[in-house]
Amino acid sequence: MKNSRAEISVLQHEHAAVAQVKKRERSPQPAKVEKIPLEVNVITSETEFLSLHNAWEELVEKCPVHLYQTFAWQWFWWKHFGGKFQLHIVVFRRLGEVVGIIPLFLQNYSVKRTVLYRRLRMLGCGIASKYNRGLPAEYGPSDYLDAIVLPEYGEEVAKEFAAFLDVHRALFDEIHFQDVPPESTLCRYILPELKKAMWQCVSSEGERCPFLALPPSMDEYLDSHPAVRYRMNKAKKEFVGRPPYSVETIGSWPSFASAFLDLVHLHQVRWNRLGYAGLFSDYRFTRFQNDVLSALYKQGVLWFKAVRFAGVRFAVRVGFIFKGRCYDYLSGFDESVPGAKKSPSKALLLMMIENAMQNNVRVVDFLRGTEPYKYELATGVTRNVDIRVFNPQTRKTPRVTLYRLAHSVWKVGRRISDEWKLLSVQLQVHGTRKFLFTYTRLLAQRAAKKFFKNDNLPV
Repeated sequence: MKNSRAEISVLQHEHAAVAQVKKRERSPQPAKVEKIPLEVNVITSETEFLSLHNAWEELVEKCPVHLYQTFAWQWFWWKHFGGKFQLHIVVFRRLGEVVGIIPLFLQNYSVKRTVLYRRLRMLGCGIASKYNRGLPAEYGPSDYLDAIVLPEYGEEVAKEFAAFLDVHRALFDEIHFQDVPPESTLCRYILPELKKAMWQCVSSEGERCPFLALPPSMDEYLDSHPAVRYRMNKAKKEFVGRPPYSVETIGSWPSFASAFLDLVHLHQVRWNRLGYAGLFSDYRFTRFQNDVLSALYKQGVLWFKAVRFAGVRFAVRVGFIFKGRCYDYLSGFDESVPGAKKSPSKALLLMMIENAMQNNVRVVDFLRGTEPYKYELATGVTRNVDIRVFNPQTRKTPRVTLYRLAHSVWKVGRRISDEWKLLSVQLQVHGTRKFLFTYTRLLAQRAAKKFFKNDNLPV
């Protein structure tokens, strides 16, 4: 009897198990959802570039990028610096939605219409021209360059871009990603993927950009920086509400137009006195700044203040407030005006820091440069990266070898030309008696800048 009961129990368990299996077989199984591959296309015309405006700005709004990735900045850079180059903006979409943009252009180096070298570069980079006049050959208007990619698509876009390059190897000999911040999409996702795909990648240290991380309150910041507190209070006493001085906020369109002309003039006055030609000696830079600052002014992104003496502007400072970050961008002042020794330009910078605190900004970025005041105020330094990706199929071809030889000769000629132009500016500004002394001092300053290191600040 016991055995028969045990057998019945076993049979019941078996029947129950079979019933469960049949039930699972009858119930519909969830279908496997396959991820739709990204659609990749290349924009090569200005019409297509303009048509991307709304999608570009929506993407920028969702991505942790810098001001230099906004549509206005990239578009006006192309308009004034693009010249004879070929647009090559790589766009990534999923179901019609733009999820990533890598803004590139193709720069060909030719000799008598024979292309020796083809380089893909980032929109916004520095472009050499005969108008530099003593400036670094490729000193660009942008401090941080990067791809614009939704964070959740970083790895996927990187893989698609590597695959895209593999298919289009004949397009280029080199890709140059210039002034890339270390936290960028290019450094986090695209560079590792290109290395994994066996591309020849070379990274080097680019420009250094000191920054100030602001505490929650202005009082807390000033308590930890007594020297800054002293200077800020002194600046307010010297220029705020003390005739004939007055501080002006550029808050209307007519005042913006005239203030921009004063910015150009005062910037040039300052740098000419130092023996440099100044950034605005390049007409392209002047036109670019006029257009992009106008656009950012209308968007409410621009920070623009001036100090007047007897009604005349003699110091100006321009910055941007964008995505919780304040960028200290351009300044100028006339040292010959009474009150210039009271540092009106630095007073404006300290006001910028105060305004940043009031607008809940947590980082003031001093951008490129080795000026001592930047490192005195800074709490850290962003060490940008220059990345070069070489096409292994063409790197040792006779055509590329010839280009390298020609480029070496061009660099020597360019250096001689730049030095001659710089020497001419020194002669014009300081005269025959002083120009050799000032030029020698300038060479010493440039050497110091080249080897300048400030590793005491955290990154």
